[in-house]
Parts: sequence; structure tokens; C-alpha cells
Amino acid sequence: MKKKSISFSDITKPLTVRQFWALSVLTPVFFIGLTWPNAFNDLSTFLRAFSWYSIVGITQSLGHSYNAILLDKWITWDENPKKRAFISVIAIVIYSVVAYIIVAALLALFWYDITFKEAYEIGVKGIWIAVKISSGFALAFATITFFVNWRKSELKMERLEKELANYRYSTLKNQVNPHFLFNSLNVLTDLVHEDADLSEKYIQQLSKIYRYILESANHRIVPLSAEVAFIESYIFLLKIRFGEKLKINMDVDTLKKEYIVPVAIQMLVENAVKHNQITRDSPMEINIFKKDHRIFVQNRYQPKVKRKNSTGTGLLNLEQQFKELSNKAMEISQKNGFFTVSVPLLEKQNEEI
Repeated sequence: MKKKSISFSDITKPLTVRQFWALSVLTPVFFIGLTWPNAFNDLSTFLRAFSWYSIVGITQSLGHSYNAILLDKWITWDENPKKRAFISVIAIVIYSVVAYIIVAALLALFWYDITFKEAYEIGVKGIWIAVKISSGFALAFATITFFVNWRKSELKMERLEKELANYRYSTLKNQVNPHFLFNSLNVLTDLVHEDADLSEKYIQQLSKIYRYILESANHRIVPLSAEVAFIESYIFLLKIRFGEKLKINMDVDTLKKEYIVPVAIQMLVENAVKHNQITRDSPMEINIFKKDHRIFVQNRYQPKVKRKNSTGTGLLNLEQQFKELSNKAMEISQKNGFFTVSVPLLEKQNEEI
């Protein structure tokens, strides 16, 4: 793909081309009035002063803008701000000095009847002025760039927070599979005619599940004790649905103040139920336990013969959430006939209030 060439309008941003040229006329007049007011008394002197301020100003501003665009293609502020700032200051100083010497020499050559060598010497004598100009540009550049990039970072963080909030909300909505709700209602339909008391308990547990999902939707992490209580309700429904075909063992103490991504354990249990055979001939056993500050969900690996295509987005979404909250990753393994997923427990300071 052909790279886009740099246009004049790119260099003059954020000004339009017309605004740039308007300032190129007004700014020299302003500085002449400020530093060289006598120049207005003589047309020849005024033209020299105007051409001096105009050409120096234009070459400096356009040159620094062009250099900034080139540097953006090489190293951006987001990649390495310290290195970019250092290189930018060096580039400003070098360009300011070289451009000033060339402009001063050419103007002297044009104004006076002198040789090129004499014009060059006049330009070199003005190096100290060039250094002051470059220092001014560097200071202005550093100040403006700092505030511009600081604001960009603030806007970027606000955008990321908004995207993250939307991501968490959509993830939580999708983590409890809609099929689970349909299956639960089907089980309840059959149960109502068979056992009214058990149906009432079933409805209570189902209500607890969805209440927990709604309450945890605004939190990045929740207490492990709350998640375990939620899982107990979820397991109750699964056992009613599958009976003796499904055995779930949970050994998770909640004595310590530990935290976890909401609905994480439920999602791992649901993943095991969804992708494995659960029959009288092939009953499923799922173990949920805590070890080394991690929660493990382990099941016998007995995949369904006719497997539905799976996008795997559930585990990927869960993994992404733990990456954002902890330097410890989610771990997945399959060996000795078992499929195991473990997730790290989190610290309270990671919680979003």
C-alpha cells in the first residue's frame, strides 16, 4: 500500500492554510512594532525587517512541523515518550541553528553587495541568536506537547474506561448462556407437576442467580464468598436438571478476604457442562477447589460425539478480564483424562467501587 505523502495542510495543522499565511503576515508586523518601531518610518527598512521576521518565522515553524510529522512515523509519543522528547529537542536545536544560518546568509547576500563567503560568515555570527530561537521553540514545544499529550492521555483513559464498562456489561450479559435459562424453565415446567415444594426452592435459587448477576454487573471483582454462594445456587439447579448423571464437588473456604471476577466460576462450570457428555453411562464429575491462591474447576474430559461449533469467546473474555486485573494469567490444561482451568484470586484494591 502506497504511503500518503505529507501535504502543506498537514504541516500547518491545526491552522488552515489561509490562517497560516494570515498569521505569517500579521506576526512580523506585530514583532516589528514591538522590537523595531523605527522601521515603519522607512519603506526599505520596513521591507527588510518584514522579510527577516517573515522568512525566519515561516522556515522555523514549517520546518519544526515537518520534522514532527516525520518523527511521528518513526517513533510516537505513546511508544516511548522520553526518547521521543529527547530526539525532538535535539532535532529542534539542530534545525533551528542550520535554518537560521542559511536564511541569514541568503538575506545578507540579497541585501548587500557581498560575496557568498562573507554572507556565510554573517550567518555564522548569528549562531547565538539561532540558539536562543531554538531554545524558545524547544521550550514552547515541550510545554505545548506536554499539555496536548496529557489531554490526549486523559481522553484516551476516559474512552478506555467507557469501552471497558461496555465490555464488562456485555460480557456479564452473555456469560450466563440464554440456553441455561430456557433449560431451567423447562425443568421448572416439569417440576411444578411433580413436586410443588421442590419447585418453590428451585424458583428461589433461580431468583438468587439472576439477582446476583444484576448486582455484580457494576463491579469488576466481587468477594469470593459471594461468588461461592452464587455457585451453590447454580449447582442446585444443575443437580435438579441432571440428577445422578452429574456430580459436583466444591471445596472452597471463604474465611479470607479474597476476590474474583463475577460469574467466573459459573462460566467455567457451564463450559464443562456444555462441551462434555453427561449421561447415565458417562456421568460427569466436576471438582471446584482452591489451591495456591487460585480457584480450580476440573472435569473429566469426555467431549460430546457431535460437538457444536464453539467460538471460544467465553474463555477468551474471561481471560481478558483477569489480564486487566492481575499479573497472573488464567491457566488451562488437559491431561490424565481431566480438563482443568484455574483463575487467580484478586486483591481488594483492584475492585472498582
